Amino acid sequence: MDTTEKISLYKNICGYLARHYEVLPEEPPMERSIIPENIGEECNGIVAPHTQCKSGNKKARTVGHSRAKQRIPRDIEFFRKFFAEEDKKSASAKTLDRSYSDEECVAPPLPSNFSESVIDRLEDSFGTLLVKAISKRGLNNADVYKDANIDRRLFSKIISNEGYSPTKGTVLALAIALKLDLDETTSFLKSAGYALSHSSKADIIVEYFISETNGNYNIDIVNDALKHFSQPTLGSRL
Repeated sequence: MDTTEKISLYKNICGYLARHYEVLPEEPPMERSIIPENIGEECNGIVAPHTQCKSGNKKARTVGHSRAKQRIPRDIEFFRKFFAEEDKKSASAKTLDRSYSDEECVAPPLPSNFSESVIDRLEDSFGTLLVKAISKRGLNNADVYKDANIDRRLFSKIISNEGYSPTKGTVLALAIALKLDLDETTSFLKSAGYALSHSSKADIIVEYFISETNGNYNIDIVNDALKHFSQPTLGSRL
């Protein structure tokens, strides 16, 4: 791909990002806890957060007395809510601790076809889907892991260990190597516990290649685009 083609490609990706990128709203900053560290000590009443208890007596020494006085009403209200919540939790615990009769603990009988119905609903693991996708396209394993820019040992672990969970980047790299369409890529990701997110620039760039370029891409072209937009690349040979 020459410079002119890259400029055109990255311009198209910029437009795709502009249409699909969703900036997540910023979470409001959490307030610093106003529970004093010496809450367990025996102080006279409830004191402001900047108050410390003296070890010899039960009088409170206030740091920044004028500011602390202004905060006392707020602190008292906080502790009222705090202890009210503790009372609720204690009441709930007592309710849950009640004993149950043997009749209450008996589970309802399972349907006669339970095992068959559960097996029918089980979805293929990622490794199983990968093997099926390779077989369907008439490809060999070596071509796939090379085109995905992943190591042979990692590829072998994925297809031989049904419980192994690859990273999202590895799943996307394999989807690119297999030239999956967007629906197939979505199923691929779901089987490994992931999904494409429009709050991720990297995901949108990969989605662009899968859905907008008619298969005219490979892992190197995708990684070059990811680098251009300062995003992590896909696949990594050990």
